[in-house]
Amino acid sequence: MANYMPHNQRSGNLLTRLGFEREGYAKKYLLIDGTWQDHVLTALMNEQWTPQR
Repeated sequence: MANYMPHNQRSGNLLTRLGFEREGYAKKYLLIDGTWQDHVLTALMNEQWTPQR
């Protein structure tokens, strides 16, 4: 998982290049400098992963 603020498009572009997919939008997700900030939620899945037994 990686989250970024909507106005930080450079971070969004980097995560897209790395293969992260947008999973949602969290309003007022983190309190930063006294203001609640929205964030875009992304994740990178490894579909081939299996737990070791």
